[in-house]
Amino acid sequence: MIDSNAAAASYVGLNAEEFRGRPITDFALESSPGRIRDICRSVVNGHSSSYETRIKGRVGVRNLLVAVAPVQVSGRTLVLINQIDVTDLRQARAGLRVNEERLELAREGANLGIWDWDVVNDVLTWSEHQWQLHGLEPRPGGPGPDVWQHAVHPADLARTLAELKASLKSSDQPYSSEYSVIMPDGSIRRLFGRGQTIRDANGRAIRMVGINMDVTARYGAEMARDRLIWMLETERNRLIEILEALPVAVGIVDASGRIILGNAAMKKLHGPVIQSMIATPRGEWIGYGADGGRVAPEDYPMRRALRLGETTLPGIDFLLRAEGGTETWYRVASRPLRWKDGMVQEEVAAREAAQQRAAHAERMQALGQIAGGIAHDFNNVLQAVSGGAALIENRPLDVERVLRNARMVIDAAKRGAAITSRLLAFSRRGDLRAENVDAAALLADMADVLSHTLGGSVVCALDVALGLPPLFADRGQLETVLVNLATNARDAMPLGGTLTFAARAENVAFGTLHLAGLRPGHYVRIVVSDTGSGMDQTVLSRVTEPFFTTKEPGKGTGLGLAMAKGFVEQSGGTLSIDSVVGSGTRIYLWLPCATGVPGVMVEQAVFTGSTDPDKECVLLVDDDPIVREILMLSLDDAGYTVLAADSGSAALSMLESAARVDVLVSDLTMPEMDGLALIRAVQERHPNMPAILLTGYAGDGATLAVGGAISGTFSLLRKPVSGTQLVDRIKVLMESRKAASRT
Repeated sequence: MIDSNAAAASYVGLNAEEFRGRPITDFALESSPGRIRDICRSVVNGHSSSYETRIKGRVGVRNLLVAVAPVQVSGRTLVLINQIDVTDLRQARAGLRVNEERLELAREGANLGIWDWDVVNDVLTWSEHQWQLHGLEPRPGGPGPDVWQHAVHPADLARTLAELKASLKSSDQPYSSEYSVIMPDGSIRRLFGRGQTIRDANGRAIRMVGINMDVTARYGAEMARDRLIWMLETERNRLIEILEALPVAVGIVDASGRIILGNAAMKKLHGPVIQSMIATPRGEWIGYGADGGRVAPEDYPMRRALRLGETTLPGIDFLLRAEGGTETWYRVASRPLRWKDGMVQEEVAAREAAQQRAAHAERMQALGQIAGGIAHDFNNVLQAVSGGAALIENRPLDVERVLRNARMVIDAAKRGAAITSRLLAFSRRGDLRAENVDAAALLADMADVLSHTLGGSVVCALDVALGLPPLFADRGQLETVLVNLATNARDAMPLGGTLTFAARAENVAFGTLHLAGLRPGHYVRIVVSDTGSGMDQTVLSRVTEPFFTTKEPGKGTGLGLAMAKGFVEQSGGTLSIDSVVGSGTRIYLWLPCATGVPGVMVEQAVFTGSTDPDKECVLLVDDDPIVREILMLSLDDAGYTVLAADSGSAALSMLESAARVDVLVSDLTMPEMDGLALIRAVQERHPNMPAILLTGYAGDGATLAVGGAISGTFSLLRKPVSGTQLVDRIKVLMESRKAASRT
């Protein structure tokens, strides 16, 4: 290397003076001296070229895009080398491939068709499954709006088009519609569609993206339910007409003796307001048996039907001595109605089945709303990532442009991670980054910030007990929950009022039945209260249901309290709401107290005897090759020795043969042996081995994972995790171990 600038030298961690005069082969990982000479000879002969290579220096391994060309200096032909560091770009592309694969899996799992409508140019693009949902063979170039209109059933076309146009006109009205399509075999398929309109800076609709799903089964169930209800109502009306026309008095009596249904003759006999023939007769009823003897009141037909389930036919003769002295003879017969037999049982079963189908339909509609939002948000993420990568690929030698676009790609990937985090929190499947939280300081900060953001008419107050212990929860999600609750409180106080954050320590002893269902333990109880309009019992019973909201359309998602409830329960606590109309609302959050320093263990050294005692060794385990490769490069760049395994069994084998391992980093979800089982197996062999568990979707392992972090068994990190985050966590573990060894 005859000469270089500072940027080229920095790629290997040197300055320009140190770099000059060094052989390229000191740093090139994929180039031998012979290959370097061949490249130089080719360039001297007038051939320029470009290629990608890897170098290793003091700053670790980097990916470089290299362009070589001849240059004349003082009559000599030299080789000019231009280099651009594309390490972050390669990692971003690898992450993009992973996200695209996962998005495709999500789409297939939800059985969704995805569409994209360029409104300005009237160009429609469909996914392959969208074609299949409409009974059409996929073909390149998109279907064209006319093809879609021809596929929609004529009975639904005008309404569906009107709903599309309304969504384009109004920014507050997302597209949501159901329509039927005629399949090639003549059958009818029912589709549910949902879309989101994208507008330019002037508010003009320029694009709409959305999803479709097959809801034929639900639609058929609804139609069957409606037909069943119509048939039952028709039969009921016919029965009432027959009963009303009968000259005899007919009524139905409940278990308490109250007549709950009576025809005209029964009403005439007992008055306009039917009263109980047993408890409050309009006179004296005297019954006579077949032998002419009087029948005891307890043996009256209706009493025996209710008490013994007996049928009295042809009945018993009764003499009614009315209050005015008039005497009239009646024959009274009774028959018990067995509500769990015959047609009654079938009707009840049919209604229950219809209710279940309706509930399923609501869940499917909720899924459609979520899926539509996912499609819109992820399309934006993929647009930014793919667009940024394409710009880098088109102009790789423009360093400033490459860095700007690389940052854009990384920001887009972070937005994608935020989307999955919100979805997992809503579904209570998110793994929480729990830590010790000073509740008193957190609430004081929240009150200070909110007092400036909620408006001057809302006063923020604090009521926090002295000596409040720290709680253990995800600080970021707790702050989000408190902001959502404060926003709800502000909306409930349109004319102003007081929002109060209160906190107390609360202990639940063993054997104690807590009103909110808390298990025994130590908790911090946070109360968010307002002086607003309050809620009645009907609203209160549904307020934590997903998508339930009392706000105007477009003003609320109905997910705030559902997500708050999911977060608190997943953190090991519970949520309760107390509200009275006109007297405000109080929301109680119980969260577990911190019992130590969770997620950071104090360990002793485990292995010694490494050939490089100055470099700490990380055992990395992940079954995804792309994720494993990216994390390996990040750890290698940070100066660690890395042993990589694709399974738990392979990791255990490496552990037994390795000269030194300082920390275990493992994915949670892996086939055969998951990350929790691997950590247990490793710590059985080496009890002081520090471990970091990585997880993107904990599923049923969420509780176990958070529980392990609370107990200090391992440290928990949520994917996607950057190399910097992982290295920082490893450094914390290593510093803790060194501090323990010094004491």
